[in-house]
Amino acid sequence: MTIDEAKEFIRWGYDLGHRYCSDHQNWPPPWPNNTIRDAGPFRDTLELQLLGEVLSRASRGQSHAQIEEWVKSVVTPAPPETGELPAPDLRIRGARGAYLYPGDSNWLFSQRMVHTVQDSDILAWLETGPQQQSTHVVISVSTGLRPQLGEQPFNPLENDASEQRVRHVLELLRRAGKQVWCYACSQEFILQNNLTIAQIEDHMRGVGALVRDVACCLTPFRELGDVWGSSDMDKRNRVFRALRQGAPHTPLACHERAGEQIPVADFHGVSGPTVSALQTGFGMALDGGSYTIGGHTYTGAIDFCRQNKTRMANYSLAGQLEGEHVSGCFEASIPDVGFTSDHRTWAEAQSFGQALVDSGAADFDMSGAGVLAG
Repeated sequence: MTIDEAKEFIRWGYDLGHRYCSDHQNWPPPWPNNTIRDAGPFRDTLELQLLGEVLSRASRGQSHAQIEEWVKSVVTPAPPETGELPAPDLRIRGARGAYLYPGDSNWLFSQRMVHTVQDSDILAWLETGPQQQSTHVVISVSTGLRPQLGEQPFNPLENDASEQRVRHVLELLRRAGKQVWCYACSQEFILQNNLTIAQIEDHMRGVGALVRDVACCLTPFRELGDVWGSSDMDKRNRVFRALRQGAPHTPLACHERAGEQIPVADFHGVSGPTVSALQTGFGMALDGGSYTIGGHTYTGAIDFCRQNKTRMANYSLAGQLEGEHVSGCFEASIPDVGFTSDHRTWAEAQSFGQALVDSGAADFDMSGAGVLAG
């Protein structure tokens, strides 16, 4: 067996595993193809067993077709996914989630769900306490490099295989009964790839088109003000317009830094539903304090959320928003993962989110999974 033959047979192993073995369908890039014949890392013994068997059979002269028939004969087929996938529920009011929980190895699972874990890991994560009580799951579909979170570079628009992987994971979550709230990318994806505003717009359009029939809401990336502040409002608006071009009817959300209200200018000329996805700050109390952030003063998280909700409602009445606007809490609590001393347990996060919604200041809570849908 020559080296070139071995590379070709490795590509066969990837191809057969990807098509017939459900646990092999999310290898990290680069994916082998007719040009790139690197199988990438093998991460468990089942993958190595498959590769060894393929190489052994190929070296004995069996064709790809013959080995394919053998794989089909020994693989237990996955149960068929019956029924048409229902359209996403675009009603964001009443949404509840546990975006930042739990505080163990699964913390911020959204940043690696698409490309670095097995389907079985995703389904097991959905069975954890916080996720069982969630109506929505947050997932980032384009990622950069953040080793502390296990985030690895991934571009969903890189090739057909990456697009198929994103579709597969989002449909897996939908069939598990969850609504999927997508970040079009992480900040790292934009900054580490040195993307221009025109390239970012192209990416937003592409991601919007890729997920629009599966996602219930689309957010460009976290804490928009970290990248573009008050001097770059045109860039912020261009990003939302590009997302709207890719996803004409999906709610579009802006997530900002802690205690920062959402600028209505983000949504100028953006038709359809829009969302304020507020971050209260992990150390902000519900009420009874004094917090001055971005030129606004609040007595606590309830006052902060209420002020944004009232302001956006006034903009809607004045005709400055072209569609329905929903304002709620996207991020309020963090588990004890060493990032800050201001953290809450899951039970505390539930209580905090429930109080925000019960007060009428927030239409949803995606931080604590403590809100009854409705």
